[in-house]
Amino acid sequence: MEETRTEYGEKKYFWLKLRNNFFDTQDMKVVLKAVNGEKYAVFWLKLLCTAITEKEVGILRYKENIPYNEKLLSDVTDTDIDVVRSAMTLFISLGMVTVSKNGDLWIDAAVEMVGSEQGSAQRVRRHRAKKKELENEEKPQIEDNRYNVPKCNLELEKELELEKNNAPSAQKPSVSYNAFVHGLPEKQREDFLNATKEKQNQVYNAFLEGEKSF
Repeated sequence: MEETRTEYGEKKYFWLKLRNNFFDTQDMKVVLKAVNGEKYAVFWLKLLCTAITEKEVGILRYKENIPYNEKLLSDVTDTDIDVVRSAMTLFISLGMVTVSKNGDLWIDAAVEMVGSEQGSAQRVRRHRAKKKELENEEKPQIEDNRYNVPKCNLELEKELELEKNNAPSAQKPSVSYNAFVHGLPEKQREDFLNATKEKQNQVYNAFLEGEKSF
């Protein structure tokens, strides 16, 4: 991100917006396949970064009365002058850079790739983000009860179910009713089955009581 100041002395920030297919465009493929193509690509990115901070985005001029030449481009971008010379020849032939009669270098792509924001806008954006963060922290927890209550009820039900499963259950009879009946001698079983239901239960319960006491 580059930083300049407006005419009122306020900071202004610029950044280069690169698409994810930046290196897949036809021009960049030609550049990368050239000898020293990777160096050309880095130099091209440096030119773009310089072009987006100019008073008129996309027009490169060293000073008002001094246009860029190969030596100046080499010094400003910290690029070997031979790379600058061959890269500029390629950029111009591909139409990536246009040289005007007064020596200005016009980079059309920079206009579409620039993003900018003044310092005041950046401060407002940060203030709003901080305010929103504080508001979220100060929200009473009751607002989330619609989510927490069902969860609490579910956890309570699970705990009750767990306690129920872990609680000692009533002692089950070691001999079931059917096993008791089939275990009786034939004569006693016949008498038992001919008795009333109440009498049968009394006999069976008496048997169970006697088993417990034993």
